[in-house]
Amino acid sequence: MMGCEGAVRIEYQLTVADWSEALSTSPSSRSPGRRVLATLITLTAIVLLIIGLGFLGVPENRTIPLLVAVPLLTLVILKIARPIWIRRDFRRHPLISRRQVAQIEDWGIRVESDEWNSEMKWAAFMECKETKNLFLLSAGARSALILPKRAFGPSEEAQFRELVLQKLSPTK
Repeated sequence: MMGCEGAVRIEYQLTVADWSEALSTSPSSRSPGRRVLATLITLTAIVLLIIGLGFLGVPENRTIPLLVAVPLLTLVILKIARPIWIRRDFRRHPLISRRQVAQIEDWGIRVESDEWNSEMKWAAFMECKETKNLFLLSAGARSALILPKRAFGPSEEAQFRELVLQKLSPTK
């Protein structure tokens, strides 16, 4: 992959688990602004609930259990709803789950499937995040190339890491 060694060609097909892991790692899902907004919305909902229960004449001894139950119920619903949403999102984007072939070279990466192809030079990528099962090459806040580690051989994975360090270093 590096210079005279030639390109590395990997073949893969993304799964729902890959898609879920990539979404969990995306910068927008973990941004401080998003956390602050979620906290403000939660606190506002609690205050409105307290005020609403007071106007409805609900005794204080029943208000506290409701204030505990509502956030817990929300967490349970989110734990159930998120995997359903991810599976639905994955199915609604059928090109994501197609067999893909990536050619990783010194100049950049070319990805092809039966329906589409794409070429990106290394300069287009802002960073590479590595998770347990994936390499995520970020080309923006909501754009990433997902490369599953299972597609790489052991030496190819090491070569890829080395190339990423070389091409995406702060001194580009």
